[in-house]
Amino acid sequence: MLPSPPVVVLGDPGLLVDRLREQLLAQQVAHRVVHAEPGIQDVDALTTTFTGSQVVINAHGAFAATGHEVVEAALAAGCHYLDTSSDQNWLVKTRESWHRPYADRGLTLVPGLAQPFTTSEIAANISLETPGAEVLDILTLWNDLSADSSTQRLNRVAENSGFDPRDPNAWPLDRTLNIRLPGRSEPGFAIRCDESPHQVWFGDDPRVTEMRAYGGATERSALERALARELTCGPDECTSPLTHGRQVDTSVDSVYSEGSGRRTHVVLEGSCPYAETAALLAVAARALLDAPPHRTGFASGCQAFGHRALLDALVGAELVSPPLVTVNS
Repeated sequence: MLPSPPVVVLGDPGLLVDRLREQLLAQQVAHRVVHAEPGIQDVDALTTTFTGSQVVINAHGAFAATGHEVVEAALAAGCHYLDTSSDQNWLVKTRESWHRPYADRGLTLVPGLAQPFTTSEIAANISLETPGAEVLDILTLWNDLSADSSTQRLNRVAENSGFDPRDPNAWPLDRTLNIRLPGRSEPGFAIRCDESPHQVWFGDDPRVTEMRAYGGATERSALERALARELTCGPDECTSPLTHGRQVDTSVDSVYSEGSGRRTHVVLEGSCPYAETAALLAVAARALLDAPPHRTGFASGCQAFGHRALLDALVGAELVSPPLVTVNS
């Protein structure tokens, strides 16, 4: 019988934690949820909370502000660490600071296990199964950007790139893409994201010689409406649909790869990013409880658990459609 509680979830109450609770119960994993207070930085108190568990799931940002204390406490308690961050700077800092201490203790450290960008990492790895594939164009897209987090992320990318979020038509063509996706009558639109987690995960991958990552919407009009809403609405008007418990947004992860005269296109369509994140965290926790980790220290979700295993979990939960893969010679 598994020790109790094997999994600790650190995070504020909300749809993600509710979904994660459902997924963990479905996987027959006993667990408890710890509701963190904003600004919590007491490593000793966190270590006491984590002691006796095996996996810590950190769903409480901002990770750059308080994450190191959680990582340190998880290590002190002898726990594997997973989190939901999507910020490249946090991934780089955890790799630099904590890879070796975790590896030395035989523990796995997986920040950034979430949609985005793990589903697009899965799609990229599927594309790399084609012999000769080595150049990647990775697109992480949302259908209607009804989730505030998606809009805010793209707004930050635009501002960090020096673009005016109020006028996407003025964004330079070498930093944007007009996209045609299967089954869409209107072109999609994406902005290049040089600070995505993919630069960390694939930067040293010997299979990849060149990579570009983009984020945006499957329909350009949806991106324009979302950015306008982000800039004009008041704080009460921008309340996320998550607070009402509704399923929000859908996602499309599209990866083109080419090399040696071949071009591969992989498309994954998801039904709810928050539920996808919960399913990914649950299957990862289950894997860490069942057997020693395949990889210790810092790793991406696919590196730690295998892209096919993560894909099977998402498809099995009916959160992602089976991948559409096209290979052209």
